[in-house]
Amino acid sequence: MTLKIDLTFQIRYYSIDFEQTGFLSIYTQIGTLVDHGKRSQPMRPHDYVLGGAVLEVTNLSFGYSLGRQILVNINLSCQGGDVVHIKGSNGRGKSTFIKILAGLIRPQVGTLSWTDDQKVMMPFETCEYLAAEHNGLNDELTAMDNLRFWPSLKGAQVTDPLVLKVLERWGLSGKLIQSNLTIARFSTGMKRRLALARVCLSNSRIWLLDEPTYGLDTQGLSALKDMIQDHKDKGGLTLVVSHEPGELSKLFTNTVELAG
Repeated sequence: MTLKIDLTFQIRYYSIDFEQTGFLSIYTQIGTLVDHGKRSQPMRPHDYVLGGAVLEVTNLSFGYSLGRQILVNINLSCQGGDVVHIKGSNGRGKSTFIKILAGLIRPQVGTLSWTDDQKVMMPFETCEYLAAEHNGLNDELTAMDNLRFWPSLKGAQVTDPLVLKVLERWGLSGKLIQSNLTIARFSTGMKRRLALARVCLSNSRIWLLDEPTYGLDTQGLSALKDMIQDHKDKGGLTLVVSHEPGELSKLFTNTVELAG
């Protein structure tokens, strides 16, 4: 069953589908709206300083119907500064595993813990998840509006200069952005770049990226490598599902191979 939540903001109306968006930010905002009532605070470049993230997975197992276990006794320990490659052939549970880490699926056996600066956290508090199939973008919005929207779900407010800086980094500046076109006119690769730009704007310590290279050209792949390197250098933790990691393989600190 797909859970849908309708949120009304000052300008636009959003119907947010957890499976379609592929992002965890919505969880945090639900807590913010209901429990905290936080005011939005402007984000600045130094807000990217990270560190202290630890992920522990112990004896994790999961299976769908028909009694087939696709994940059996998975163990993983990683921390800030790690870049973990999750690999395996088709149907071995890579996307399922990363969804479990994101808190979207509950494991049948085993334990997971997310720790941030020695404080135990919920996944939506410290993780940013990018799905393989969806970019988590609203086609009816411009690139600028998409990037303003998602940080607001975490009680943050990005400044336009910061948004423009990130867009430029991803090769999405210039006339296309200035003309205020909706992203429905973007190509597949451009939408993937915009989704990754959104991840860049998050303050999440742990990035969970499922096939992030999908649709990217040579320039986009280079920007992705730089993005993950920066996150690594700042003490962030990145887990990457990829069949063809290419240059990203130079960043990997360890590998989890799912054999099924």
